[in-house]
Amino acid sequence: MVTAYQYADIGVIYPMIRALPILMVAIATPLLGQPSTWLQWIGFGLITIGCVVIPLQHFNQFNIRAYFNKGMFWSLNKPLEQRLIQLLINQC
Repeated sequence: MVTAYQYADIGVIYPMIRALPILMVAIATPLLGQPSTWLQWIGFGLITIGCVVIPLQHFNQFNIRAYFNKGMFWSLNKPLEQRLIQLLINQC
């Protein structure tokens, strides 16, 4: 996490790290063949939009480069690694 904060703004990285488990559910649900209601998809969408909008003081500050950089890579790396380990442990 410290590496992520060295490469990117904490205001962008932190909300993404906190929302990643919810976003992972949104991605994994259809891959696992689980049904989702339209209300669940609206919720996933609102959370995703919130992650993008929270660090902005004004909408015209949006810059896609703020979200695709080394800091974002490192911030997503750790939670994904933890989830993968949990999945592997559960399979044993």
